[in-house]
Amino acid sequence: MKRETFKRYLPVICVGVFLVALNILAVVWYVLPGGPDQWKNDVVPGKVVSLSDTILTTVDPRGVEKEFIITTETRVLAGKKPVDREQVTVGSLVLVKLNTATTTAYVAQDIRIMTDARKAKKEPK
Repeated sequence: MKRETFKRYLPVICVGVFLVALNILAVVWYVLPGGPDQWKNDVVPGKVVSLSDTILTTVDPRGVEKEFIITTETRVLAGKKPVDREQVTVGSLVLVKLNTATTTAYVAQDIRIMTDARKAKKEPK
């Protein structure tokens, strides 16, 4: 008798377990941080506020300012091409890759200037 009752409610139990697992997955997905390299956070996006020989200051969309240390090993890239530091201007959008090999926080390994390849394209008439 018990086996027949279990067989009758087996689809309901399977759907219930599936829905509970789906809800747990949704909560875990919501709690996970987003963005590039989400666990290490070694790529930081921002807009350049100020730039000196040793410090780059950016602001993110939330208005939080961050300072990065620029060393002689810091590479500056526009898209995929290496460029001079003079190409980094106030107001440009950048991705700063942090050097995780150093013990000092916020040492920039790469500064990638976000470029728009569509600027070179002609607009349709």
